[in-house]
Amino acid sequence: MPTPTRKELASRMNGDLMLNLLTRAAANAEGRLRLPDETVADPRIAAVLAFLVDQRWLTDDSDGTWTVTPSGRLWLESLNYGDAVKFIEYGGAVFLLNSRGDADETIVWHKGRFATIGVALTSYPEQFEVRRENEPITTSGGTQMETALAKACALVAEDLDVPQPPEPESLRLQMRNYLEGR
Repeated sequence: MPTPTRKELASRMNGDLMLNLLTRAAANAEGRLRLPDETVADPRIAAVLAFLVDQRWLTDDSDGTWTVTPSGRLWLESLNYGDAVKFIEYGGAVFLLNSRGDADETIVWHKGRFATIGVALTSYPEQFEVRRENEPITTSGGTQMETALAKACALVAEDLDVPQPPEPESLRLQMRNYLEGR
């Protein structure tokens, strides 16, 4: 079976299926997932398994079994009921967005690493702040979610050429341009 491209992978991803496969693996005492060949042959399941291995949440034991990694367990343990899960293709890679309704934050996952996007509590007007993993230092994410998402993706996938969206004009520049009639 040919390996799907990243764009195909993102389009085939199914959060419920991914959660089901990871939960089944984590429920096993050894953290192993065993699937019959005909199940693995399903393109949707193959895409999710490829994603989980690429993300380093499962390891492929090459004998029809997979083992959940510590990063996979961390993600499962951090998931709350009602969290939204979405896959995106960005800068040539697939990222998992885990939107946490109870904390008003979005977690961007890539290859076992993550960054959080939240609303800065100390800024006016409101801006997003981006924090890599559990680092205490935050980065300004700007006032647009697209900008914050680009910064989060760049933080967790440093080896990728992640395109940065243009920063909106500063309020002072907008005011000056308005007054000068531009």
